[in-house]
Amino acid sequence: MDFNGTFSVVYDGHTKAIDWSWEFKHRWATSFAEGSRWVAEDVVSPEAYRMLLQRFGLDQWADEFPLSHVIEQTPAWLIEERRMKEAEHGLPRLEVKNHTVGFTQHSAELYVE
Repeated sequence: MDFNGTFSVVYDGHTKAIDWSWEFKHRWATSFAEGSRWVAEDVVSPEAYRMLLQRFGLDQWADEFPLSHVIEQTPAWLIEERRMKEAEHGLPRLEVKNHTVGFTQHSAELYVE
C-alpha cells in the first residue's frame, strides 16, 4: 500500500515541522504551530533541512544530500538512501515513522509520491 499524503517530521517541542506534500505538493516545505493551527511556508530553513536529514539518519552525509536535490525527493527515496548507507556501513536498521497526526504508524517507505 502506498500513500500520496503528507509525511511530517515534527521538531522543536512540536512547534515546527518539515512536511512532504502538505500545502506544497510533491516537495518538502516547513510549517509552524500558530496557536492550535499549523501554518505552511514555501521554504525549507537550514534548521528544518538538518532535522529532515537527522530523522532519516543521513545527517553525517549531508554533503551527499544537498537541499537543492532533497527538496523534491519523497520520504520513500530518503529511506531507500538510508537503507543503502546501512548496508554500506553496517548500521542498524532505522525505522522512520510519519509524525502527521492520524498517520503516525505509517513508515516512510509508503510515501512514494
